[in-house]
Amino acid sequence: MDLSQPLSTVAPTLDADALTVLARTDTPLTGRGIASLVRRGSRPGIQAVLNRLVEHGLVTAQPAGSATLYRLNREHLLAEPLLAMVTANATLTRRIRDEIGSWNHPAVAAALFGSYARGQAHAGSDIDLFLVRPDGTDEGAPGWRAQVDSLEVRVRAWTGNLLEVLEVDEREVAAMGARKDRLVEELLNDALQLVGPEPRHLFRSRRSAR
Repeated sequence: MDLSQPLSTVAPTLDADALTVLARTDTPLTGRGIASLVRRGSRPGIQAVLNRLVEHGLVTAQPAGSATLYRLNREHLLAEPLLAMVTANATLTRRIRDEIGSWNHPAVAAALFGSYARGQAHAGSDIDLFLVRPDGTDEGAPGWRAQVDSLEVRVRAWTGNLLEVLEVDEREVAAMGARKDRLVEELLNDALQLVGPEPRHLFRSRRSAR
């Protein structure tokens, strides 16, 4: 799935670009404004898309002087499934959080990072997960391994994308915090916390405990 614009998975056209822009705001936008916010396409191409969507009632058009303002018609029968697709990332993040939060063998912390957390992932991108297991829990322990493996399978089923798990224990977190390498910087700057302390608090507390 194109994780930065999920709607393009089912509508790989300029329609997806225009609808994604309109779905993410309640503010009326001109055709020029929408064309400036989409990832591709020309202004005439976007205008043709808007004209068609207005004809089908999914987008409303309101004259404003010499311009026309466009909005998503959220009362349209197709608006609800459309919004569900546009916000699929939020749904995915919530599902991963809920899944990890329900584990019988709790994680110390978990956070998404990388291109997914930055909103830059595409159809071929992995979903990167930073996962901290408790000291004394071996990564191959049956109960722990089964729940991590299950999450990987479920994320693949939900999205078609691979879940890439960076798994460490609490002692390794302390070592990572001391190194301050590129990966640590990425976690500090971009991580999307799911469970437990945020990486910046996690690294700080583990350094203090050493």
